[in-house]
Amino acid sequence: MKPTVPNYRKRIPYGMSNFASVRRDDCYFVDKTEFIPELERAIMVY
Repeated sequence: MKPTVPNYRKRIPYGMSNFASVRRDDCYFVDKTEFIPELERAIMVY
């Protein structure tokens, strides 16, 4: 069976902090969990 390709573009969820909304609205999601230790070691204040 051939995979289906959506006929629309997914949105990039700028400023969205609610994961449920990101999933419901079919937005792109990039898991950056692996970068948490690096951010915690950074000298800069975010």
